[in-house]
Amino acid sequence: CDRRNNRLQVFKNDASGKAVFVRDVVIAGDTMGLGTATDVAFSPDNKYMYVADMMNGRIWVLWHDTYEVLGSFGRPGRYPGQFTWLHSVVADSKGNLYTSEVSTGRRVQKLVLMP
Repeated sequence: CDRRNNRLQVFKNDASGKAVFVRDVVIAGDTMGLGTATDVAFSPDNKYMYVADMMNGRIWVLWHDTYEVLGSFGRPGRYPGQFTWLHSVVADSKGNLYTSEVSTGRRVQKLVLMP
């Protein structure tokens, strides 16, 4: 994640193991400010990417293979499923997401995604 520039940068390893730049992925081009892409997590089956969006208080869902944005959820706020200074996201082996918020947010949430 390159949060200063509101994007993900995708790299892959070449045959020698050196990281080679593949492409930029812009999640939310018209954001409330710098800090859109703060963290990324992957579903257990590696089909989906979840991108934490600090400034817009949401999590973006993308196809991992194509980086196509499928949608998003959440909004700024202090209630369950809302985010204040969303900083990190991680997925467990069952597909649950865990988020952490910094600054005045100061909490961790467990999100159970429904199929």
